[in-house]
Amino acid sequence: MEDHAQELQTVNRELYRSERDLLSEEGLPGREWFRHVMYATGVYTGFAPEPMPGLQQMIKWNAVAEAQAQADVIAAAINRMAGTAEKVSRDLARL
Repeated sequence: MEDHAQELQTVNRELYRSERDLLSEEGLPGREWFRHVMYATGVYTGFAPEPMPGLQQMIKWNAVAEAQAQADVIAAAINRMAGTAEKVSRDLARL
């Protein structure tokens, strides 16, 4: 049985770093310091989390164009993470 410790360590690193794929450089609308597009605290909820906060916020404010822009940001983030998952899957299949 081969020892794949180094390769598995690399795969593991890619997996735990993959959440970074869900960050947006621009941050959330009006809260640029929140960069995670899948969850953040709500604008008016204190510490209660909100899924897809940029999109939810724009929908609540009836800002259609901005909601579409946020949906595009979320889709791009999901696609980045999917690309990472596909790479990790290929790496594991080679082991």
